[in-house]
Amino acid sequence: MSDSALELLENGILSNGEPFKVHRLITPAEKTVPKRVIQYMIASLGYDNYRKYVNDQNYWRLYYRTAFDNQGAVDHLYLAEVNGSFAARVWFAYSRNSGFGNFGNVYTEPEHRQKGLMGILMKHCVAGFEASSAKMLCCSTGSKFAAASYIKSGFHLIYGGETGPLCLLKKQYGNHFLDMAEKYYSDNKIVKVRPAVIDDQYDCDKILDKLPAMRSDPPEPPPEAGCFVTEFRIAYQEMLNGSGKVLVAENSSGVCVGYSWQLNIFGKTITHAVLHPDCRKDRDLMINFD
Repeated sequence: MSDSALELLENGILSNGEPFKVHRLITPAEKTVPKRVIQYMIASLGYDNYRKYVNDQNYWRLYYRTAFDNQGAVDHLYLAEVNGSFAARVWFAYSRNSGFGNFGNVYTEPEHRQKGLMGILMKHCVAGFEASSAKMLCCSTGSKFAAASYIKSGFHLIYGGETGPLCLLKKQYGNHFLDMAEKYYSDNKIVKVRPAVIDDQYDCDKILDKLPAMRSDPPEPPPEAGCFVTEFRIAYQEMLNGSGKVLVAENSSGVCVGYSWQLNIFGKTITHAVLHPDCRKDRDLMINFD
């Protein structure tokens, strides 16, 4: 029996005659994550412009080091291998608390494009989602081609159009993202404030901002000195680096309706809260870090 956490799902031949394999890696894992997976995911992040995406690059490097060390949320990584080298990937992860998650990290290495690898990976990814305990995955794209591809795999555009936020939702939880929103966010009184955990990034960054109320009445931006902290995940990364604290608020359904952070930035302590409009009257609960 293999001691590797990398699971072989498919072994076949592409239309051009090249052999391929599809692997899956689920973390936290009881077995060892192969070094070649770690090296590939950290080295190849799928961006052509490093300067533009430097914050994301640093975040994902830290994220995968955490995930592969079995300290992260529930991650499903699907990798296509061609002629012994990793050639494409897709990923989803979700909160163990809410079951809400994120789909993304969709990338094919340039030399392996136009070979049908992404279609093969999406088939396995959606099957993995259906078999998991996740309830819903969200993502966003500005590409009509990508949106059309995701729709073919079962996603729907939350607000219509040809691009924008999309959702993949299990039928037992509704037919549309807005059904889920009505079910889980109808009562947004804060019933619990607690320290943040890594799982909260999906509720806070990938679900909350897509709710109709948040889109019509967005929260205030952070102070200028903390303007780079645009999402929960960046605040959480700063907390991991020892810069401060992050809190989350839950409603009666047990889902996150906001978060707050108190971070030391450029030698100054800055506090900020991002809350659902229904909860902003209770902002004082979220900025008490004593």
